[in-house]
Amino acid sequence: MLGVVCRQCVSQLRTLVLLRGGQSLRRRLRLQLARQFHVMSTHRNDDTPPYTGAATVSQHSADSGHTDTLPYTGAAAVSQHSADSGHTDTLPYTGAAAVSQHSADSAHTDTPPYTGAATVSQHSADSGHTDTLPYTGAAAVSQHSADSGRPATVELAEGGEEHERGVAQSVRLTNDNLNEVVQRFCARENVRNAAAEYGLKGPTLTRALHRFSKAVCGSYHPADVGMKEVLVRIISGDGHVDDLFPFFLAFARQRYPMVVGMPQLERISDLAHPSMWFPAARSMKRKIFYHAGPTNSGKTHHALKHFLSAERAVYCAPLRMLAHEICQRSNRKGVPCDLLTGEEFQPASGDPTHHASHLACTVEMTNTDPGFIYDVGVLDEVQMMQDASRGGAWTRAILGLPCRELHVCGQETAVDLVKRIASSTGEEVEIHHYRRLTPLVPLDRSLRGDYTKVRSGDCIITFSRSKIFEVRKSIERFSKQPCAVIYGGLPPATRVQQANLFNSRSSHCNILVATDAIGMGMNLNIRRIVFHDLEKFNGSEIVTLSSQATKQIAGRAGRYGKDHARGEVTTFHQRDLDLMHQLMEAPDSDITTAGLYPTFDQIKLFSSHMPGAALHEILAMFHRMAKLDDLYFLCNVGESTEVAHVLRDVPLDLEDMFTFSHSPVDMGKPWLLRALIKFAMAYSRSQPVDFHRLCRILQLPLPPPTTPEQLATFEDIHETTDLYLWLHMRFPEYFVADEEVRELQVEVQKIIGQSIASRFQRKLRIRPQYQLKSNVKGKLLRVGWPQNTMGKPEKKNGVAARFTVEEAKAMDTNAV
Repeated sequence: MLGVVCRQCVSQLRTLVLLRGGQSLRRRLRLQLARQFHVMSTHRNDDTPPYTGAATVSQHSADSGHTDTLPYTGAAAVSQHSADSGHTDTLPYTGAAAVSQHSADSAHTDTPPYTGAATVSQHSADSGHTDTLPYTGAAAVSQHSADSGRPATVELAEGGEEHERGVAQSVRLTNDNLNEVVQRFCARENVRNAAAEYGLKGPTLTRALHRFSKAVCGSYHPADVGMKEVLVRIISGDGHVDDLFPFFLAFARQRYPMVVGMPQLERISDLAHPSMWFPAARSMKRKIFYHAGPTNSGKTHHALKHFLSAERAVYCAPLRMLAHEICQRSNRKGVPCDLLTGEEFQPASGDPTHHASHLACTVEMTNTDPGFIYDVGVLDEVQMMQDASRGGAWTRAILGLPCRELHVCGQETAVDLVKRIASSTGEEVEIHHYRRLTPLVPLDRSLRGDYTKVRSGDCIITFSRSKIFEVRKSIERFSKQPCAVIYGGLPPATRVQQANLFNSRSSHCNILVATDAIGMGMNLNIRRIVFHDLEKFNGSEIVTLSSQATKQIAGRAGRYGKDHARGEVTTFHQRDLDLMHQLMEAPDSDITTAGLYPTFDQIKLFSSHMPGAALHEILAMFHRMAKLDDLYFLCNVGESTEVAHVLRDVPLDLEDMFTFSHSPVDMGKPWLLRALIKFAMAYSRSQPVDFHRLCRILQLPLPPPTTPEQLATFEDIHETTDLYLWLHMRFPEYFVADEEVRELQVEVQKIIGQSIASRFQRKLRIRPQYQLKSNVKGKLLRVGWPQNTMGKPEKKNGVAARFTVEEAKAMDTNAV
């Protein structure tokens, strides 16, 4: 028997017994703990002669400067140390296992006690040493001396170790036998169960085992004497692969320091009750009104009546363009309304310090602070809470908008989920159902691929930017009618310009070629929707449109109050007609979960238990560990993680890095990504980015575009100015040229609009003042175009390029 075992050793003994029991295990534990006694007793001494055997414990008095009238003889007499050292020991040091009590006497705090020979390396954590591989066995005493700067002479107290030396000389460690041992260890189910008790689970455990295997067999060949002893015993048949577990545990703790705080990480990443994040909303007795119906049913119109009649109200829009429209409508009706988006704040009074009674904002800018309490709140397109990227913004508004009446507008598919969310907050929901105001008729005949069959009032839907211009060219060639175009890459002002051109009765541009960008927030005078394609690229693969998306786009035809009493929908190709009918007739599936996104405060608290980890590592770990109830899912943090990874070498604190990682950046656009890196670098150096520096980043001036590919560069420039204004809203003291940038945006929008209208056949002029503002002298236009900036990502081995800070510097000699 091991005798009386101190409480600090119990957890380690349980782990080892869990792995493998038996007489041989107890013998090895007795030997390991006896060795550890010698190691621990040398922590505060010069280690010149090691403390070998129980009777020689009295040597402590000589090393520590104490005078021991009676030598420390026998295990029980060790407690005499308390009398000599001034300690009061309620329990004597009894048995070899109780040596770990040394940590209490020596002022160490050993969360996991020093138990088992292999875990002696934990001393490194307490004493400030860094141990690449743990110290194990009696040979570890000398290693301690090396770390502490003291000489050591190691004597083996147990006769059995002479035999071990002989075995070590006869067994040779090779990559083959090491690999075989480690593979057996990694495959043990007991190892995984024991690791789970220390917080090592799932992908983290898999990576830890893989790296441990490489450390033992690969470039980190086991140089530690204790590790070699255990490996030799296993290979010679005198040991068991489970004996490697303490080594693995120490290795994992060094590589994954957050494992020690795993319970805290699990608690912080528990998102099971998000309603409690918003105390202001919970303190109010809110009433929720759900306005449910398809497109063109008047649901938003009815909700806006409550918005305009309230004393204080807020409208939360899915798009900037829609927020602009509601703001303008409110001001025209004599109800002062401010505009707030991620890129701008436009006060109705013109005074930024004076807030109007009404606010139109994008849903991401919704304020849930207690200081902003409204009588009425309107949340539009609530079914977007299922969106994998942006859904968290709608969920946050539903849970946290502090208003007495919350009017939610959306499709029938989200009614049940909103009722369940309201039930979790103890709030009532009143449902108002609406029907479409004009009929929508799926036609039985397609255009059969004939562009001459395109008529005025038609909208041709395709899902590729390049196809937009191909289809428009073909229509204008065969039908002799000019076309307007709308797609997501166009600036919002240009989209509105093209929509007005299509809607105008006096215009000859009565055909529209568009993407699904028209599916939300645009009032268009469309007679017939014609699907040129029913497939789109979702970022990773080509997929068929969902039934819900098909109906959302088709619903744009036959708008109430416009020129057409009914809407029609068909396909351009006959092969797609049957599929279109199936999608239009398919019942919509209810939305079952709403997106959630962690707040910065949660990420900050989470990071405190991951010392030294970068933000992209913190976000990835949070995503893996997050726990939610059946009402919610965790929104995709992949894009933010990618941006944080790209900016990992920029010296930003956690909060600033978190802000930059949420910048509106398309990772597939090199121009935009390079600009973000330069903006972050300038901010980290406390260097303001003025208009002159921005023009250098944008490589202005540029000649007007003469092809759709060159037009994409101007679209990227506009997105970069949007990014600049987005950063100005958050760091106004460093991104200072907001007025000049807004003027530049207007000029870029004009160039884009004129290029589309002229079909790239007419030369355009850029106003000279922008050249003067950018301090460029000489010719008005640049001679050539920069390479690889035509809106398409560069390729490296077939993969879209991802810039680093160094690459961004190398791309431009004028880099910030």
